[in-house]
Amino acid sequence: MSDEKEDEPVLDETKKLIPPTPKEVRPVRLLLASTLPKSPMRRIMRDDVAEALAYGARPIPRSDAVAALQALGFQKTAAYKALSEDGRFGELIEHSQDGLVEWKG
Repeated sequence: MSDEKEDEPVLDETKKLIPPTPKEVRPVRLLLASTLPKSPMRRIMRDDVAEALAYGARPIPRSDAVAALQALGFQKTAAYKALSEDGRFGELIEHSQDGLVEWKG
């Protein structure tokens, strides 16, 4: 046996540092997106859009309406699609030239 400890790195013949050999090898656990718990998918409904647009109390900027839908738990892209003129609720939303939207449902 040599005077070297097992837990310390050593130098080989080419003067490269060799890390110590682990006493116990633990398997690495990878978290894949498919293994993560999925949140239940919700669709934006008419009542959600009406709530985000304050039930037509006043016109609000589209970005504020998107933020309101996001606060309700919806994704940004889904919110913009729902509030677009040719979107699912397009006939229930009044769009102005200055970027304001208002619930007319």
